[in-house]
Amino acid sequence: MVSDTITLGGLYKKRRCELGLSIKEVESATSIRSAYLEAIEEGRGDQLLSLVYIQGFMRQYALFLGLDLSILEKEFAPSFAKEETLEGERKCDYGIGGLEMRPASTSSGKLKNQNLFWAAAFIGVFFSAFLLVKLLGIF
Repeated sequence: MVSDTITLGGLYKKRRCELGLSIKEVESATSIRSAYLEAIEEGRGDQLLSLVYIQGFMRQYALFLGLDLSILEKEFAPSFAKEETLEGERKCDYGIGGLEMRPASTSSGKLKNQNLFWAAAFIGVFFSAFLLVKLLGIF
């Protein structure tokens, strides 16, 4: 069992140092940015990214370091717990301030009218060219 005084980030850092790996080496091997790796080791990962991303990075980092993920999930359950959302509530948290839903645009009718205009203009020009060619007797 892991000691209660060791934090999850401290455990990652200790294991990384035992393996003699630098943050840059871990970044190259896992494709997790060094800023996020450092944040995980310092226990402030939730300040940089949404919960889903940070949990995925923590799992990937643990597997890379050869740590037993099932034991870590038991010992540090709050860190790996799934985020619960209320029924009917849509949450859009992407880590950079979130996204907001916008009402449907009313300009789609204008776009449809523009497309119809250009299609009619193309057909008119094509038909006029056809009549001109017939009139001149080229074909």
